Amino acid sequence: MTVVFFPSDMNWFYAKLALAITEGLREEGHAAEAVPVHDIAAYYDADADHALIVNPAECVESAARVGARDQFLSRLRNYRHRVIVNYDSLRSGWFLRQLKFAESLFTDIVDIGVVPQAESRYVGLRYIWIPEAMWVRPPGGSPLLWTADRPLPWAVIGHINSDRAALVDCLVRSLQPDGFVYLPSLRPFGDNSGLNETQIYAVLARTNLYVWNSHHHHPYHEGLRAIQAVSAGAIPAKIDPLHADQFSDVPWVYPSVDALVRAQRQRGLPALFDDAHSYLSRFPSLGQSLATALNLGAPSSAVSVA
Repeated sequence: MTVVFFPSDMNWFYAKLALAITEGLREEGHAAEAVPVHDIAAYYDADADHALIVNPAECVESAARVGARDQFLSRLRNYRHRVIVNYDSLRSGWFLRQLKFAESLFTDIVDIGVVPQAESRYVGLRYIWIPEAMWVRPPGGSPLLWTADRPLPWAVIGHINSDRAALVDCLVRSLQPDGFVYLPSLRPFGDNSGLNETQIYAVLARTNLYVWNSHHHHPYHEGLRAIQAVSAGAIPAKIDPLHADQFSDVPWVYPSVDALVRAQRQRGLPALFDDAHSYLSRFPSLGQSLATALNLGAPSSAVSVA
């Protein structure tokens, strides 16, 4: 039995990831349960061997809101394998927040991403890279394909910083001026701290290119963005002037907006979408990769995937 804990009433994509992990493991025949941490007082499974914790720092914050912080941290120690599910750069302050409760609390890191992080082992925990397969779907629908009638040439969505403001300026000047921009300032955790899943997909389903750059200068490929783009029929495009050479195998990473513009002119949008879709489709499913990496053993015939 695998339990997947996730923060309640905070970032929607962590809840979505926890549910995708649970459903993926069940599809592979393994018992799994997604548990929001506000239910920790009512939940306990003595047969569970693995606890996967999606963003432990936000889980602790979420548990604290209902007076269950200490209970949550204590309950985790009942599991033999206590696995951080990571979706950040391992060099970032956001990741290091996960370890402030004591590294001994955790046994492993599952790092879900397009590419593995080379500096992973410095944290002292067993590192497991899980390729980011196509685990997302548009809300209430099937994945879309790119079509030529999309009204938005590009979209930039993320928290504001000077590099992202410069990115928008380059897109306006070098590509087209009529893209979509949503760049709020950093704000406290909460469901309403940015665009929700439905709103993001409403934009991406009308967009040719989903463009972003990192919020920091670490060599890292952000999770979720590429698979969100492709599932909505948009083309992902990460601009990384410092580290693009480290992602040379990833077809949508460019050193500059000018390089993106050249690729669009030389190859065309349909080919760029096909490249991205083919790249992501080559990976095993999220459930299959996790079951293998965590050595969950033979599937149970009693597991329902309904």
